[in-house]
Amino acid sequence: MQQPIIGVGHSMGGCQIATLSVTSRRMFSTMILLDPAIGPPDMGLATLDLGQLTLRRRTQWPTREDAEKALRTSFSTWDSQVLNLLIKHSIHSDKQSIEMEDGPVSLVTGRYQELVNYIKPSFIRSGKVNGQELIHQTGPVDMYHMLGLVTCSALYLCGGESTLSVPRVRDLWLNRTAKLSYSKEPGETRKVDERIVPDTGHFLPMEEPKKCADIIADWIEKDKCIAWNCCVGKRGKTWCELSNASKEMSAEAWMKYLQSKL
Repeated sequence: MQQPIIGVGHSMGGCQIATLSVTSRRMFSTMILLDPAIGPPDMGLATLDLGQLTLRRRTQWPTREDAEKALRTSFSTWDSQVLNLLIKHSIHSDKQSIEMEDGPVSLVTGRYQELVNYIKPSFIRSGKVNGQELIHQTGPVDMYHMLGLVTCSALYLCGGESTLSVPRVRDLWLNRTAKLSYSKEPGETRKVDERIVPDTGHFLPMEEPKKCADIIADWIEKDKCIAWNCCVGKRGKTWCELSNASKEMSAEAWMKYLQSKL
């Protein structure tokens, strides 16, 4: 694929983008992780109450107006345009109310789809819904242990009031990310940094989308690693276009150079 390819992800999406940067090396020239769900074992999903919160979350309302009122209350800190888009696309009419002018509505994404992000649906394999061991998803902790294997630059964009990206965790991210020289090319550098958006929480891209966009644009513009990756891609393409004889000559010259170094 032609570079630059830039990975951007929020929360669990940030964890998935980071994981992809390890499992598919050099896919991204750089990545921006917004309050990513990546943390040490003591902050894994098993330590949080996300499953319980999901099961308690309301998913149905008598009317669309009731649903809109509830969502505007729950997400009152969100940017108005973002909140309007959420309301527009997250609610649908129940089957029995389609023919009615106004009737019961539900969330498009139900509890189950959210819950399996946190707890493994063991009943699928066992066929038993009762008595199964509770096993939480391990992706955020797995990615924490793989941070050293990241193969591109990374910006951690965090909410100043977030309970997920607390200072201790941010320090761990910065100290571990891309530190193992994994799959590193001669002359390559990997920039790792953080930016904080004050007065925002875990939902910072929904609360301050313009501020987040400005920070991301500034990072992309100034990240020299992006230009380096593009040059590497062009050099690789040029090599592929050489004749076999030219490739052999270059290989011989390189090996001769190595004799003076090894």
